[in-house]
Amino acid sequence: MAPSNDAAPAPAPRLSPLADMVVVAIDNDPRIIEGMRTLLSAWGCAPIVARSQREALAELARQKRVPDVILADYHLDEGDGVDAIVALRWKFGPQVPAALITADRSDDMRMRAYEKDVMVINKPVKPASLRALLAQWRTAAIVVS
Repeated sequence: MAPSNDAAPAPAPRLSPLADMVVVAIDNDPRIIEGMRTLLSAWGCAPIVARSQREALAELARQKRVPDVILADYHLDEGDGVDAIVALRWKFGPQVPAALITADRSDDMRMRAYEKDVMVINKPVKPASLRALLAQWRTAAIVVS
């Protein structure tokens, strides 16, 4: 018997809920940067990784991209993650969700982040929690649009 042409079409590949989400990740440790690039790429994101705020701005301009999310390590060689987030938001808008990734658990750091509407993620970062947060931010952005 010849194969039937009435077979159901193959289902379309399911896109990641994070597909093409532009995630800026700033950290002064090259190993962390590469790890973030690998992780975010595997989730379908469009990572922009940088060692500083200045490098992030230059890379965003070079790629002609606007960040959907900013992730910044607290301790950077030039300033800190809060400063980097504030500078990126000044350029791209205060609505860009942002998180500070840190091992620092001081009240001063938390208050500074809170005052700038920056979420704090404690190290070590759990990939599943980070992915859930990104998905939550993506959903919120779609609802607002």
